Amino acid sequence: MSEISLSFDSATVIRIDDISVNLEEARLEKFLKQIRQKYPSVKVLLAVSPAVFDMPSRDDGQGKIAERVFPSILNAHSDHKVFYLIEKIGIPHWLARITSSYNCLLASHGLIHVDHRLLPVGAQEMSIITSLSLVNSKIFVPPFNKYNADTELVCKNQSIDLIKWEDGWNHLGYQPFSDDGRNYYVHLHDYPGEKLFEII
Repeated sequence: MSEISLSFDSATVIRIDDISVNLEEARLEKFLKQIRQKYPSVKVLLAVSPAVFDMPSRDDGQGKIAERVFPSILNAHSDHKVFYLIEKIGIPHWLARITSSYNCLLASHGLIHVDHRLLPVGAQEMSIITSLSLVNSKIFVPPFNKYNADTELVCKNQSIDLIKWEDGWNHLGYQPFSDDGRNYYVHLHDYPGEKLFEII
């Protein structure tokens, strides 16, 4: 694995979660270009989900469904194993170019987008280490911002930076963006079409 690490200093960080093979490359690139033009000093962290559902086949024509990594109805289920029923796996072929062109850091969002608190420590270890190896990073962003002592132990033992919501992350759906040293995160599928380019 690389020695990529995210240092939290006075710079504002924008984290984009659910980067996957379902994401539209051109839309992400346009958003990154906008960030770089308006706020060149902002750090950008891309949290990659390697194993996803085939959401473009479920697209509603608005793009909001297509870019998700799992159907939203899964949140209603009481059994977390429904998240295991993935249909596609891979790293976007354009990710290296995007990362280099827009000076982004990479993180893993877990092998499968599931609440890691519900997994035994061995399964967490497999998910975290395998996904970080695929992404070539040492930064882990837990799905749903959920982690526990086992997650912390795995990350500590492997010298992995664990991104914790409690460390001051603001969701762009609830807190408007300001280049003031705070950290923000966003899912592009929450903003279909041109709405995405109005939030920054």
